[in-house]
Amino acid sequence: MKALVALTGVQAKPELFRDHEAFADWDAVIRGESLETDDLCEMARRIKVDYDTAARKAEADADKEDGFAQGLDNQAKAAEVDLTAESDAAVLQERYNSARDTLRGMEQSRRVATEQQEKAKTTRDRLEALKSKRLDYTQKEIEAGAEEATKTVERCDADVTDINERIAQLQADKQALLSTRVEAARDLELWQEREKTLAAHLRAVREASVLLEGLAEMVGAPSDENLADAKALLSQATEDQERGVLIRNTRQQVSDAAKHREKAAEHRRRAEAYREAGRATDAVLSDSIKCPTLRIESDGKAARLVTDTARGNSIPYHELSDGERWTIAIDLGAEQVGEGGLLVIPQVAWEGIDGKNRKAIHKHAKTRKVYILTAEKALDPDAEKTIKPAHFSAN
Repeated sequence: MKALVALTGVQAKPELFRDHEAFADWDAVIRGESLETDDLCEMARRIKVDYDTAARKAEADADKEDGFAQGLDNQAKAAEVDLTAESDAAVLQERYNSARDTLRGMEQSRRVATEQQEKAKTTRDRLEALKSKRLDYTQKEIEAGAEEATKTVERCDADVTDINERIAQLQADKQALLSTRVEAARDLELWQEREKTLAAHLRAVREASVLLEGLAEMVGAPSDENLADAKALLSQATEDQERGVLIRNTRQQVSDAAKHREKAAEHRRRAEAYREAGRATDAVLSDSIKCPTLRIESDGKAARLVTDTARGNSIPYHELSDGERWTIAIDLGAEQVGEGGLLVIPQVAWEGIDGKNRKAIHKHAKTRKVYILTAEKALDPDAEKTIKPAHFSAN
């Protein structure tokens, strides 16, 4: 390849590679020192090394991302949680709040019912005490006494009037009647006070009766069974919230694992692109030498100089016969020196060519109208040393 590059006069320029579509990541991959050479083959080798190095790094990054994904998958698998169960935080919080409020309501109802029962008992005891209390007077007695006192007052007032008219004669009687009136007024005030007391007593009885009736109509306290169900519901809501957190974390792990796999796939695609770019250096060399008969082919591990013959395509150059190789060499040389130009075959090479292939070389040189200069050791040590063209062109 170096001989072909030298023969065709191709200069080692980075643009030969950088302008190729395979080297899209040129600036991110190629080191500056890789381009510091005037040997095109060496430059191609360094560029391929850079891309192969970048490919290995991308493959290592892909393996790392796959490792992350596998780790997350293992964590998600270890969680052993049903990912189809409800996990929305808002929904689970609403369920928890509902269960909590239900339990609180039942507990409050029980407290209120207990307080009502205690109040009812107190009221019932008070009512029984009121009912059992015996007073020294009755309503009728109060009414009769008040009526009698009123009549007495009225009668006394009438008598006072009469007596006033006879005041001079009945002074003593007047004094006695006045005393009687005072006593009657005191009796009236007493009966009126007793009437107020009785009215208050009756009012207290009525209020206690009404309160008992109201307490009896109130909703009773929740049963122990209902309270236990409410506690179980709140406990289940709490467990659901905890499970929701686990489900969301597991889903996030699954999602993260998928992202790591996507990154791994991206790294592998990039690695393959780098590998392709490394192989493309051979294509650049083939295009650079502009040799219609020879080209470089690579299997990703090694590059070979190949050609097409009647025996088949992509025949390695080193498998060609001497005649086939010299035919190609003459064609390449003729393209450079032109018609009537001179080509040189080293003595060592010429002496290694058999007669049949020498004739083939002679014939092909005539066809291409070029001269060939070579040397051959004489069999006679005393032979005259001469220099003469070994083969001439067809002219």
